Amino acid sequence: MRGRTEGLPGDVIRRLLGAAGALALFASACSVGPPQPSGVKLSIGVDVPLTGPEATSGQAVLDAVSRIANDEYHGRIEGLPLTVRRFDDSANNRRDPAQGQRNLDRMLADSTLVGVVGPLNSDVAAAELPIANAAHLALVSPGASSACLTRNASTCIRPPAELRPAGPNDFFRVVASDDLEPAALLQYATGTLHATRFAVASDGQDYGKAARAGFEAALKKGGLSPVLTSDLDPNSQAAADAFLADAKTAGADAVFFGGRDAGGACKVRLRMQGPFGTTAPFLTESGAMGATCLKDAGGMAPGVYSVMAGTGSVSQQAETAARVLLRAVTAAVKADGGNVPAREDVRLAVSRSTDPRFDLAGDTADRVFTAYQGQATGWVPAAQVRL
Repeated sequence: MRGRTEGLPGDVIRRLLGAAGALALFASACSVGPPQPSGVKLSIGVDVPLTGPEATSGQAVLDAVSRIANDEYHGRIEGLPLTVRRFDDSANNRRDPAQGQRNLDRMLADSTLVGVVGPLNSDVAAAELPIANAAHLALVSPGASSACLTRNASTCIRPPAELRPAGPNDFFRVVASDDLEPAALLQYATGTLHATRFAVASDGQDYGKAARAGFEAALKKGGLSPVLTSDLDPNSQAAADAFLADAKTAGADAVFFGGRDAGGACKVRLRMQGPFGTTAPFLTESGAMGATCLKDAGGMAPGVYSVMAGTGSVSQQAETAARVLLRAVTAAVKADGGNVPAREDVRLAVSRSTDPRFDLAGDTADRVFTAYQGQATGWVPAAQVRL
C-alpha cells in the first residue's frame, strides 16, 4: 500500500481473526477423477510472513488456504493428492523481499507446484513478480494492494511492465488497489458521516502531499471542492490552531489531513476540540493508521476515520484467493486429462475467473474497502465501502 504495510493493525487482527488452530491438510475421500499412477500429485504454495511481527496475519492466510483445501476439496483435485506447501517470506524476524525471491526459486524447482496464494505484501510481490512471470506461475494475493503492481504512475519505482518480463500477467489480487483509498474514504465521509464541506491539509512531506492530492482529486471527481487547503507542521500547535480556525471560518464540517502517524498527523485531531468540538470527523489515509495516531489524538480518537483495502479480515481474503486458485487448478487438471497441468494452464484459468473477475492487469472487479474508526482501544471496523 501507499501508506502502510499491508495487513491489518494488530488490534484489528486480534479482533477479527481470533486464535486459529493448526489444520490437518489431508482427509480421506473418494477420488472424483480418473485413477492416477502411484506417486502422481500436485501442490500449491502459500507464501506469507510466518515469523516476525506479521506472523499472525501470515498464519491466518495459511490456515484459511488449508481449510479450503481440506474442507472443500478433501485434499484432492480430480483424484490427484493435493499438498499445500508453506513458505515463510520473513528473515531475521522481519518481512524480506529477498527471502520471497528465494522462496520462488524453491517453488519453481518443484514440478508439482502449479500456483501460489500470496504474497501478502506489496514489496515482496514486486520482488517475486519477475521471477514468477518468467515461469508463468500464477500468484493470487490476498493483500498486496500497491497500485504500482498493476498500473503505472509517476511515483512507481518500477513500472508494471518491468515486473512482467515474459509478457502475460500472472499476478492477481483479491483486494482493491490502494490508489482508490481517497474515493472510498470520501464515499464513507459523505454517505455515512454526512460531511459535505472539507478542509484539506498535509504535513508537506512527500507521502502527505500525495495523500492530499489524492483526496482533492476524489473531491473534484465527486463534484466537490475543498473549502480550504494548506500544508503545515502538525507538531506545531500554533500552525494547527491557525489552520483549524480558518477551516471553521470557511464552514468546514470535516477535516482531511495527509501524513503519517509517526510524523504527528493525528495531533491535528486533538487540536480540533477547540473550534470544532468532538463531532466533526477527522479523515486520514491508511498511512496514519497506527497506535501513535490514536495516542496523539487522545480523547478525540473516536472521531478519527480511515479506510483500508479489503474486507477487514485477512482470513476471508485468503479464502477467496484460495478458491480462485483451486478452481483454476481444477479446470486446468480437467483440461489436461486428469494430469498435473502446466503452470501456464493454471495462470490462464485464473485470468478467466468469474468470482471475482480480474482485469488484464490482475486487479479485482470487487473493489471493497473497510472503513475504520479510532477508539481508545484501537482501530475498529465501522463499515464496508464498495466502489
